Amino acid sequence: MSNKEQSKKKDVNQEGGQGTRQVGFTGPNVSDKPSWSPFFVYIAILLLAFSLFFPSLYRESQRIIDLAGVEDLSAFMASLLTVIQPFFLAVLALLAGHFFTYRLGLGSVVYDYFDSQKVAKAKLKVSLQPALALGLLYGLMIASFDLIFRPWLPDIVSQGLQAPSLIDLVGSVFYSGVVEEVMLRFGLMTLFLYIISFQARRVTKGRVIFTIVFQTVLFMLAYLPNVTTYLDLTPVVVIRLFVFVGLSNLLFSYLYYRYHIEAAMISHMTSVLVSGLLASLLALIA
Repeated sequence: MSNKEQSKKKDVNQEGGQGTRQVGFTGPNVSDKPSWSPFFVYIAILLLAFSLFFPSLYRESQRIIDLAGVEDLSAFMASLLTVIQPFFLAVLALLAGHFFTYRLGLGSVVYDYFDSQKVAKAKLKVSLQPALALGLLYGLMIASFDLIFRPWLPDIVSQGLQAPSLIDLVGSVFYSGVVEEVMLRFGLMTLFLYIISFQARRVTKGRVIFTIVFQTVLFMLAYLPNVTTYLDLTPVVVIRLFVFVGLSNLLFSYLYYRYHIEAAMISHMTSVLVSGLLASLLALIA
């Protein structure tokens, strides 16, 4: 195929919001050597997210230090030490997404923006409504679940169902919506999908579905030790684990695959914001 024909095919693939997904190891819009500019934009976004999460972490660290009676460790230093590991994990995940995302036919609006602003804006426009809608519905679901099943939840869970402060809500929105999505979707999901598709050098829907389901099961199993340490595995607790961990992973992973990583971020941030605001509203009414 001539360069002119390749260029024409590329333009056709870019039409519309999402474009025609090319199944394979070379994305339709980005070369094998992506620009580092969007990578550093995401580094700045991660720094912003951690900065907004830090006040909430600082307050919690201060509370724990006061309860423990520790005098030789400041809350600031404890908080700083706490965020170092997830920050470097997020950077490693960002590197995985940087090198492998477009080879798998997945995408990022931020990366698209440095290739074509028109395409990036079109993709964002198409994905914005479903991302917000699914985030809103999921936020209502998780808030309603705890409200409806509160009588059957263990005391340690029901006692923790309080209206979040503004500092905690902002920190949770940005940590969950940005940091977790970079680590779990842009990094881990991308890397795993690349590994299982490497030999065939072809991404299929079956491999994508397997990746999402496997990752969901893995996360739920990873949460089990923490859950079983404090709680008995009653039917309500198991269902809550699926709703809060399993369903969220299925939903946001689908949005990443269907649209781009920013769609998953927008939806995740919306769900945390909605559930937090609803919890605050219910606390005022009660």
